[in-house]
Amino acid sequence: TTANKAQPTADLRFRRSERLRVEVPSSADATSARLLDRTGKPISAIPVTAATRTDADGPKWATGELLLAPLAPGDYVVEIVAGETRTLAAFRIVL
Repeated sequence: TTANKAQPTADLRFRRSERLRVEVPSSADATSARLLDRTGKPISAIPVTAATRTDADGPKWATGELLLAPLAPGDYVVEIVAGETRTLAAFRIVL
């Protein structure tokens, strides 16, 4: 168990019982995030919480976080927009 602390992973396969958090370097103050299906269409029924955080030593990060429970097995993309930068992070929900 991780005691609800975020853990980095190189495996982009997740189970529905997990929570996904994507962090990207950013210098922008405003951040937005949304979930897309495998064809790039937005899934507005599943909210993605967007935020900006600054580490104690200075770097700023744009984050997007969502619960995976409502998603069916398949391929998805989290889109994070921070200023002029658009980042896409693909992942897969497995059984």
